[in-house]
Amino acid sequence: MKNSRQDNKLNELAVACGIQLSYRDMDGRIKRAPAKTLLAAVRALGVNVAGAADCRAALDELQIRKSTRVIEPVLLAWEGRLGSVNIRLPQPLPSTIEAFLELDCGETRLFLWPDPARFELPTVTVNAGLIRVLRLPFKCRLPFGYHRLSLIFPGKTVSAFIISAPRKAPELQGPPRRWGLFSPVYALRSGNDWGAGGFSEFTELAKWSATLGSGLTATLPLLPAFYREHFNPSPYSPVSRLFWNELFIDVPNTLELTFCPAAAALLASKELRDELSALRAAPLVDYAGLANLKRKVLELLAECFFNGHGSELRRELFNTFVEKHPEVKEYARFRAYSERSKCCWRQWPEEMRDGSTQIQGVDLNIERYHLYVQFIAREQLAGIVEKSKTDGQAIYLDLPLGSNPDGFDTWKHREIFVTGSSVGAPPDDAFPGGQDWGFPPPHPERQRETEYRYLISVVRHHLEMAGILRLDHIMGLHRLYWIPEGSDAADGVYVRYAAEEMYAILCLEAFKAKAVIVGEDLGLVPGAVRRAMRRHNIKRSYVAQYEMLAGNDTCLDTIPVQAVAAVNTHDMHPFAAFWQGTDIPERVACGVLSGQRACTESARRSTGKEVLTGCLLRRGLISSRASSPKELYESICRVMASSDVEMMLISLDDLGGSTKAQNIPGTYTEHPNWRRRTPLSLERLKNDQQICSFLKDIDKLRK
Repeated sequence: MKNSRQDNKLNELAVACGIQLSYRDMDGRIKRAPAKTLLAAVRALGVNVAGAADCRAALDELQIRKSTRVIEPVLLAWEGRLGSVNIRLPQPLPSTIEAFLELDCGETRLFLWPDPARFELPTVTVNAGLIRVLRLPFKCRLPFGYHRLSLIFPGKTVSAFIISAPRKAPELQGPPRRWGLFSPVYALRSGNDWGAGGFSEFTELAKWSATLGSGLTATLPLLPAFYREHFNPSPYSPVSRLFWNELFIDVPNTLELTFCPAAAALLASKELRDELSALRAAPLVDYAGLANLKRKVLELLAECFFNGHGSELRRELFNTFVEKHPEVKEYARFRAYSERSKCCWRQWPEEMRDGSTQIQGVDLNIERYHLYVQFIAREQLAGIVEKSKTDGQAIYLDLPLGSNPDGFDTWKHREIFVTGSSVGAPPDDAFPGGQDWGFPPPHPERQRETEYRYLISVVRHHLEMAGILRLDHIMGLHRLYWIPEGSDAADGVYVRYAAEEMYAILCLEAFKAKAVIVGEDLGLVPGAVRRAMRRHNIKRSYVAQYEMLAGNDTCLDTIPVQAVAAVNTHDMHPFAAFWQGTDIPERVACGVLSGQRACTESARRSTGKEVLTGCLLRRGLISSRASSPKELYESICRVMASSDVEMMLISLDDLGGSTKAQNIPGTYTEHPNWRRRTPLSLERLKNDQQICSFLKDIDKLRK
């Protein structure tokens, strides 16, 4: 009986902390969180419990803290309407309550409520004391932005952060029913590449697709990664979500080359040309070799720049960049010290593990290098964006869910990240053991207490460039699957977040940037998530290869309008491999698919293929069930292009007939993730009459 009571208190404590006791798995079964997982999650949230016996006292303390908090740290004013605000005060009530509302434009408004007892709601009893709950009327309209409300009491001031936002994110400006090409930047090929695509190739892709009538160009995250220490090339595990990847810099078009003879000579040298030839000939992207080669030139350019060579205008532009992005100085020092120490920040001297402390003992030249390459990367990406706007295109960027645990963000913003847990996904058909993505989750309450400063900076950083921004795992605004350290991914637990507050930030920042927000909502997604997406005009994701596996004959008739449609994603094999089934044995060989599940998936795949070919035959888009993967792929694209879906993407891997995946989730060394290049170079794509004719057909159907 005692253990039962303790378990009940643990459950109550978990619920009070925002932890879900259970969830429904892919088969519709209820999966309950083990007690040890609940206890670990409660501890990770900062609740001091050694075991289940401590839960009653911890629950009482938590309830007291919540009930005696005068005001919530974050308030929402949808469409600028701040109607009323609930506050909690101990006995006795003051004769008058005074508040200041500070708008982000600098304006201040004063509010007074004499005789506040008239606004009282039912009282709350806490620890043998009464807490008076008042609903203070404001009934004022606020400009869109971030504001602060301060309540003034004798000897005490309490504040709340106000997000005043439009309820819906904007629609895409310009022509409706857009289409565009998709490729990871690193995968792009050209006659002048450095063994991987860069901003030069991305520029060419956007320019070429614009001549065909496309309205957007899409890619994976363009954020910095570790290519030396802690090597991890995944775009979804960046060093930071606040800066750009210097690996993509177009070195020959860097303006400082004019003023740096040493760099120009190196660029023209036989030694560098030989290294370039070897990188281009490699079957996969050699990140370490590429990073080292580009760095040789960029270090010389940085040295010339900081030694005063070049124009005064360039130095003024650099100074303006640093003034607008002051955190870049800390980022540069972080990268410099990481390179020098060759260890992650958790192993640094204790006094430097706190992100609020300035890092000492860095190599000035390395620090300056990282400052310079961030200046250049931002400048070149901004140039691509401006040129694309002139051509009537939007750049479609991708925002990953988390960042590398050894990276800058988890060091600098350490207070909002949870230690002792990582984010992942529960078991499903594809991953029966679940997935552990390896990065720490943000703390739900500490995000609120820090006024979402980190999240706002991340979103702003991306919307400075993106006309369309895709959010990886949109469900993460609502809840994240936490895996306690030392536990299997199957033994995780869902933790809830203040989703509406984060939607408000997205809607506000998108409004300021006139950008469209897309959510990745694939797989098992609760209905509440899709309802929130509709409420806030967050576009959905439609992927034909997912829908095919549903086995119903309406898979191509149910494409949602407010969505981005594609045949597949970067986490799936290209269509040719999917259709021929060659991806299944490859995933078995990598250990992410068991033999039994491979048989199940093969059977589902066969059913889906029958349904799809029947659908395309009825539409008259193919003449035979023996049609080639290329014919089938193009027919699916034509169906999507003919639909009312707002945006659609066509992958360069599919255009080139690739059968190799960019990424197989759940693998690391088992598969060369994030290293494959497109089958065809940009030059070959432009000169391929069949491909150009197909894309022109897509453009006509979209018009």
